[in-house]
Amino acid sequence: MQSIPLISPLKPYSAIAPLIFVLSLSVLREGFEDFKRYRSDEADNSQICEKLIAGSFKESQWKNIQMGDILRIKKDEVIPADLLVLCSSNKSGLSYVETASLDGEKNLKPKISLSDLQK
Repeated sequence: MQSIPLISPLKPYSAIAPLIFVLSLSVLREGFEDFKRYRSDEADNSQICEKLIAGSFKESQWKNIQMGDILRIKKDEVIPADLLVLCSSNKSGLSYVETASLDGEKNLKPKISLSDLQK
């Protein structure tokens, strides 16, 4: 309504200028947050894990993990993806996972491997 000269006493650019200013700031803020997220993802994806390759565990970057890969995760190591526990060093096949980075809870969640796969 403010851009119709017959109805409004203001010039059309005086209503559009604040809108363009606010939208420009929003675009810049979102772009900066996306760039920070990109850098964080690059740092995460370049971390190293142990992956089963040709019968032995070799170091591989997280970005090279694919569905079906077998990984060896050690105590207090960050888990690079959603994993299925095949076996554990615990005789009962029990392992504990902290999911603080996903849901914010610091308590450990028990994960049990299949008894047929346990050593």
